[in-house]
Amino acid sequence: AAMEEGRFDIVLAAAGFLPGPGSQGGAFAEERVIMREPLVWVQVRNSTLNLRQDPLPLVLFAAPCAFRRAAGEALEKAGRAWESVYSSASLASIQAAVQADLGISVFARSSVQPGMKILGPRQGLPALPDSVIALYRRKSAAEPLTSTLAGFITQSVARWQEQPARQRAEA
Repeated sequence: AAMEEGRFDIVLAAAGFLPGPGSQGGAFAEERVIMREPLVWVQVRNSTLNLRQDPLPLVLFAAPCAFRRAAGEALEKAGRAWESVYSSASLASIQAAVQADLGISVFARSSVQPGMKILGPRQGLPALPDSVIALYRRKSAAEPLTSTLAGFITQSVARWQEQPARQRAEA
């Protein structure tokens, strides 16, 4: 809505923010996918949680969130019960809750911190989709500034993704 109202010229968000083809969404903005990254289940390395016992305690971003939706859909498809034991809109807060062993969470691989471990099928957890981040540019935004900024962001993300994971963590 803020982009439609002209309050934002550029937005970075989970892909799929715009409504489907033929809707008004495509009339006011264009979507450009700039990053794909695996989503992973994470837990603090020395956790005492039993991951085979349901309901699975989850630490999640507040709704609506693509990561939250991906976790819920994957667990439901796998027949696993779960409960949200903590939620926040802050990545730092979610990371702290995982480090405090309140539950497990879903992160983009680049958000996994030292002291956390990545989980998967060996721990009884289903596969997750990739995180897809897009840049949205308002079509009626001032040119050439927004085009230049959108190009800079796209190129910067591409260069960052080309770096080895260790270098990205230090950046």
